[in-house]
Amino acid sequence: MNHRQFAQGGENISHQAAIMNSLNFVGIGEVLYDVFEDGTETLGGAPLNFAVHVHQLATGLGVGQGIIVSCINNDDRGNRVLNELGRLGMSTRYLAKDPQHPTGLVSVFMRNGEPGYQIASESAWDYIADQPEFAELARSCVGICFGTLAQRAPVSRATIRNFLQNAQQAIRLYDINLRRNILTGKPEYTPDIIEYSCQQATVIKANQAELFSVLELLGMGHPAGEDPDTIQRALELLLSRFPAQMGVVTRGAR
Repeated sequence: MNHRQFAQGGENISHQAAIMNSLNFVGIGEVLYDVFEDGTETLGGAPLNFAVHVHQLATGLGVGQGIIVSCINNDDRGNRVLNELGRLGMSTRYLAKDPQHPTGLVSVFMRNGEPGYQIASESAWDYIADQPEFAELARSCVGICFGTLAQRAPVSRATIRNFLQNAQQAIRLYDINLRRNILTGKPEYTPDIIEYSCQQATVIKANQAELFSVLELLGMGHPAGEDPDTIQRALELLLSRFPAQMGVVTRGAR
């Protein structure tokens, strides 16, 4: 029995039609709260951040909207997610609810000025069960952002891959965003997930450290150095293996 339900399954037909008739930009994957050492909590997750920022741009220009595809629990954090998306004027139609797994959270630790993460396992976003509505949304969207983390569990991994297969017309941005748990040292990724995701992407985004890590994980090696020319050569090496049309490397404060 499928215990999942959509957070706003009762949205009216006119609203559903509006979703399908606008330019839709989809973030699919984790929705979670970053919990800092002082107790502060911030709503996040790379796919959600993408959807929120694109929604603000697209609605401001009157051309479309950002949509998040994910899963939450009917707990306090899940209800806060719904309230925040409602405040932003975003649809929650594709945000499923799983009563068996809590809304995601990540404990964030600062060490030597750098953030470290401990990512809760068995979170609701590990269980994004595929739905018929997802295929229709995938075929209608013009852009997708997906990442590595939400593919750690088989249910969400299968849903994300089906979504990508149904969205071959769209720009498919793979935000690599590698995460390793600071307390256990466990990486939340495998070379196979990265390989598949790069194959599906039309745009690949990574920071400098992730770019070099991915090249090593895929057995490609990388040129030595951190100057712009070296980074450019490393990016070209990665793109030479995959069909992506563009690569983006971020360098933090630099």
